[in-house]
Amino acid sequence: GKTYRLTELLLAELKAGRVRPSGVLATTFTNRAATELRERVRGFLISQGEFTRADAVGSARIGTVNSVCGSLLQRFAFEAGLPPDQRVLDEGRAGQLLREAIGTAVEAHALSELLQVARRLSLDTDPRGGVAPWHEAVRSLVDQARANAVDAHALRQFGAANADKLLSHFPVPLAGLDARLAAALAGAIPGVTQSMRDHPQKNTAAYLDLLNLAQRNLVQHTLQWATWNKLTAPASAKVKVLSEPVMEVAAQLASHAGLQSDLRRYLELVFDLAADTLDAYASAKLRIGALDFTDQEHL
Repeated sequence: GKTYRLTELLLAELKAGRVRPSGVLATTFTNRAATELRERVRGFLISQGEFTRADAVGSARIGTVNSVCGSLLQRFAFEAGLPPDQRVLDEGRAGQLLREAIGTAVEAHALSELLQVARRLSLDTDPRGGVAPWHEAVRSLVDQARANAVDAHALRQFGAANADKLLSHFPVPLAGLDARLAAALAGAIPGVTQSMRDHPQKNTAAYLDLLNLAQRNLVQHTLQWATWNKLTAPASAKVKVLSEPVMEVAAQLASHAGLQSDLRRYLELVFDLAADTLDAYASAKLRIGALDFTDQEHL
């Protein structure tokens, strides 16, 4: 196992005199593994009569990543610009403080535009009643930024960069798709309605409801892109023939300038909000004079 192999490496280096015990730094996943590693090395050295070295193993830095980082920051607190008595947040308290920071950033942000864009992209609510997808995206971005030492300024720039990369895979925008879809809907709805009367089917009725919804939403400028996309898949062959003009226009959704604009704006707004959250979280920790585990590793 890992601990056994680490023990072998440490013993070989100590016995050969290539390292001093006080110069050893070893990290483990758990405190239990760290204690086991230290005791194995010490026990072997004692069995070999290496009492001085066995005693000196106590000065080695052996522990979890965060315990080792914490001990180094206490030893070099002045150089790191920290007080020698450091308050370290456990995962529970850090998570709570981060949630509060998201709330602070959300309150300070003009969310109306983000919510409108998220609604058109069907990212405004979770159908299972959980956290809204846009909110979860902000939390995920903050977690990834902190894990990779990305500061708020750099994170803010990534919104546009991500949008550029995503939209590079999209076709060139086409003008007039809304008008073409409206015309196709107006032409298809009477035929589907008549088909439903002649051959009533549940699937036909469901698609007619979708056509009517799309037509109303187009007039009101509230059509969601998910609804547009559903227009590409009528449920029956009869409806498919009648709705071919609708399907033809709906299939060009990826070329819609409005969709591409919404995707770009959504990414920019979500990355901005995540950057504001990073700033709010840093301010909250500074206010209470605390570090979290990620801060320990970075510093």
